[in-house]
Amino acid sequence: RGCTPMHLAMTSQSVNVVRFIARRSPESLTPKTFHGLLPLHAACDYACPKAVRVLLKYGPASMIDDNDNATRETALHVAARRAASSKGADSLGHLRCVQLLVRAGSKGASMTDVLGLRPIVYAMRTNHAMLIGVLIVACPEDMTLLMNAQHKQV
Repeated sequence: RGCTPMHLAMTSQSVNVVRFIARRSPESLTPKTFHGLLPLHAACDYACPKAVRVLLKYGPASMIDDNDNATRETALHVAARRAASSKGADSLGHLRCVQLLVRAGSKGASMTDVLGLRPIVYAMRTNHAMLIGVLIVACPEDMTLLMNAQHKQV
């Protein structure tokens, strides 16, 4: 699937390996899989907020909102989708990834994926209140989307 050692480090959540590679080879933070996914996408997929923090520290700013991949998802889309569909500790790990990306200035909350969905839609589908709250802060105009959805339910 075109995974690099950095992508593989995410699957085992090896933060020390991620930090080691990032410090010695910052260019290893931007290669993509065959599907166009960055190591940052993988860190969000595997609920590894410590790795997200390392990648944001050492990687180029442009990678935070990169959506040049098969699904047109930013790392924020991946983390939000996984947070909305996960339970327990995994959900909290994904939520923490969302928080880190938002705090780092991700504009992904206002971007749509290949299905035309913004990250908040995943949170709304599962009524994930904490995730909705974080994403509203990132993209205040989503409040209108949220209000319209609630109005339709009444």
